[in-house]
Parts: sequence; structure tokens; C-alpha cells
Amino acid sequence: MYIKNFNVFAGPFLDLAVGNNNAGLDLGFAGGLGYDLSKNLGFEVRIKKGFISMLDHENSSFLFANSNTVFQIGAYYTFRFKK
Repeated sequence: MYIKNFNVFAGPFLDLAVGNNNAGLDLGFAGGLGYDLSKNLGFEVRIKKGFISMLDHENSSFLFANSNTVFQIGAYYTFRFKK
């Protein structure tokens, strides 16, 4: 959703984890804010919270135990092509 030069986004995500010790899917929710400096350049921050435990432990539960939480900062450039 855009409000002047600001944008707000939220929604589910599905990630694939690969590695020597852990492999599997991570399902979660992401949300963030962005700001357009010009019609092509902008910056954004977002947070992602996984719901599935990524580690095999006897004490881990389905929600929140050993799940991923990621904070991201980024810049983007958009190509505005006319149709």
C-alpha cells in the first residue's frame, strides 16, 4: 500500500533452509516499511518471523521455539516502463 512516498507491506513467506545440520521449510510472516527517494530509488526495512522450529530438539514446539527472526535493511531501484 502506498501513501505518498511511503509504502507498507505485509504478508506470508515460505523459505527453504539448506545446510549441513538443518534442512527444511520455514513458514512465517513478514512486514515492513519503505520510502521512495525518487521515482526510481528507495529504501526499506522489514522484519520476518518464522513459525516453524528450524532445529530438531525434543523440547521444541511448532510455534516460536528455535524459529527464525530476521531484520533486513535494503535499497531498491525500480524500472518504470511505460505500457
